[in-house]
Amino acid sequence: MTYFAGTFVRHPLALAAAKQTLLYLKTQGDEAYEYLQRISDRLEFGMQKVIAETGAPIKLARCFSMIKPEFTRELPLGDLLFAAMRKRGIHIWEHRVCFLTLAHKESDIDLVINAFRESIIETRAYGFLPCSTTNQETAGFVDSDAIPAKLGKDRQGNPAWFIPDTMNPGQFLLSSPPPSFSIS
Repeated sequence: MTYFAGTFVRHPLALAAAKQTLLYLKTQGDEAYEYLQRISDRLEFGMQKVIAETGAPIKLARCFSMIKPEFTRELPLGDLLFAAMRKRGIHIWEHRVCFLTLAHKESDIDLVINAFRESIIETRAYGFLPCSTTNQETAGFVDSDAIPAKLGKDRQGNPAWFIPDTMNPGQFLLSSPPPSFSIS
């Protein structure tokens, strides 16, 4: 079975690229598919482990090397998880499927799993994802659907989080990341 879809799928260049891809796969034989299966299994297992450890309200839909993280309930700012992953160099387009390819290496899988874990921790720390676990890594984070922080820019123009100013309703103060979280 071959999944082939997109905006320009009938364009001659896209068709030529698809043909070359199929010819390349034919020359690689079963080993290419076995490799894709192995790294896809590893990615799914790693992400499922993170979901279980953190209690994040996320499920994974998967078909071979295609995987799609989905929220199990409505989260108004849950998509900030994907922004947090982009900050770590991993682009997952919100509400779209992701594909692993033969170009992906084992080390890429590690990067995705680590970025997924760190992004869940960060978005949970700011209250954008609920906390439903007592895991030490995520303990103490807010379990609330309230929005306790906003993303903005500091005076130097750098991305920053702002928390409500309890002394001045409607105003926000520059926040720093929680002590247990480090940005690299």
